[in-house]
Amino acid sequence: MNDHESTRRRLLARTAALPILLALPLRSVPASAGTGTGSKEDFHYQEHPNEGKRCADCAQFIPAAKGQAGACRIVAGAISADGWCMAFTPRQDRS
Repeated sequence: MNDHESTRRRLLARTAALPILLALPLRSVPASAGTGTGSKEDFHYQEHPNEGKRCADCAQFIPAAKGQAGACRIVAGAISADGWCMAFTPRQDRS
Protein backbone atom coordinates (compact mmCIF):
# COMPACT_ATOMS: atom_id res chain seq x y z
CA MET A 1 0.00 0.00 0.00
CA ASN A 2 1.44 3.39 -0.93
CA ASP A 3 1.17 6.65 1.05
CA HIS A 4 -1.61 7.97 -1.18
CA GLU A 5 -3.88 4.97 -0.49
CA SER A 6 -3.14 5.11 3.23
CA THR A 7 -3.98 8.82 3.42
CA ARG A 8 -7.15 8.31 1.41
CA ARG A 9 -8.33 5.50 3.71
CA ARG A 10 -7.73 7.60 6.81
CA LEU A 11 -9.67 10.48 5.27
CA LEU A 12 -12.61 8.22 4.35
CA ALA A 13 -12.68 6.65 7.83
CA ARG A 14 -12.70 10.05 9.53
CA THR A 15 -15.35 11.41 7.16
CA ALA A 16 -17.61 8.41 7.82
CA ALA A 17 -17.40 9.00 11.59
CA LEU A 18 -18.00 12.76 11.35
CA PRO A 19 -21.84 12.69 11.50
CA ILE A 20 -21.70 10.48 14.59
CA LEU A 21 -19.18 12.74 16.30
CA LEU A 22 -21.20 15.85 15.51
CA ALA A 23 -24.36 14.33 17.02
CA LEU A 24 -22.77 13.33 20.32
CA PRO A 25 -22.40 16.82 21.84
CA LEU A 26 -26.06 17.58 21.11
CA ARG A 27 -27.18 14.70 23.31
CA SER A 28 -24.92 15.68 26.21
CA VAL A 29 -26.19 19.27 26.39
CA PRO A 30 -28.88 19.71 29.05
CA ALA A 31 -32.29 20.74 27.71
CA SER A 32 -32.19 23.95 29.74
CA ALA A 33 -29.12 25.12 27.82
CA GLY A 34 -31.00 25.67 24.57
CA THR A 35 -33.86 27.91 23.57
CA GLY A 36 -35.92 28.14 20.45
CA THR A 37 -35.35 30.41 17.51
CA GLY A 38 -38.94 30.90 16.33
CA SER A 39 -40.53 34.28 16.98
CA LYS A 40 -43.41 34.76 19.37
CA GLU A 41 -45.38 36.38 16.55
CA ASP A 42 -44.91 33.40 14.22
CA PHE A 43 -46.31 31.04 16.85
CA HIS A 44 -49.01 33.45 18.11
CA TYR A 45 -47.57 33.38 21.64
CA GLN A 46 -49.76 34.90 24.34
CA GLU A 47 -49.14 35.47 28.06
CA HIS A 48 -52.28 33.60 29.14
CA PRO A 49 -53.60 30.02 28.73
CA ASN A 50 -55.77 28.97 25.79
CA GLU A 51 -58.66 26.62 26.61
CA GLY A 52 -56.80 25.28 29.64
CA LYS A 53 -53.56 24.70 27.72
CA ARG A 54 -50.50 26.48 29.11
CA CYS A 55 -46.76 26.42 28.59
CA ALA A 56 -46.07 24.74 31.95
CA ASP A 57 -47.91 21.67 30.59
CA CYS A 58 -46.06 21.68 27.25
CA ALA A 59 -43.25 19.26 26.35
CA GLN A 60 -41.26 22.15 24.82
CA PHE A 61 -41.29 24.32 27.98
CA ILE A 62 -38.05 24.70 29.98
CA PRO A 63 -38.88 25.83 33.53
CA ALA A 64 -36.69 28.37 35.31
CA ALA A 65 -36.14 29.25 38.94
CA LYS A 66 -39.28 30.14 40.86
CA GLY A 67 -40.50 33.62 40.05
CA GLN A 68 -38.57 33.83 36.76
CA ALA A 69 -39.73 33.31 33.19
CA GLY A 70 -38.92 29.99 31.57
CA ALA A 71 -37.80 29.23 28.02
CA CYS A 72 -38.99 27.15 25.10
CA ARG A 73 -37.22 24.76 22.77
CA ILE A 74 -39.15 26.27 19.82
CA VAL A 75 -40.05 29.90 20.64
CA ALA A 76 -37.31 32.43 21.45
CA GLY A 77 -37.39 34.74 24.44
CA ALA A 78 -38.78 34.66 27.97
CA ILE A 79 -41.79 32.35 28.24
CA SER A 80 -44.43 32.52 30.96
CA ALA A 81 -45.51 29.22 32.52
CA ASP A 82 -49.07 30.49 32.06
CA GLY A 83 -48.54 31.41 28.39
CA TRP A 84 -49.59 29.49 25.28
CA CYS A 85 -48.64 29.26 21.59
CA MET A 86 -49.47 27.22 18.49
CA ALA A 87 -46.50 24.89 19.15
CA PHE A 88 -48.18 23.56 22.30
CA THR A 89 -47.48 19.85 22.69
CA PRO A 90 -48.91 18.13 25.76
CA ARG A 91 -46.21 16.82 28.09
CA GLN A 92 -46.07 13.03 28.27
CA ASP A 93 -45.48 12.13 31.91
CA ARG A 94 -43.27 9.09 32.30
CA SER A 95 -44.64 6.78 34.95
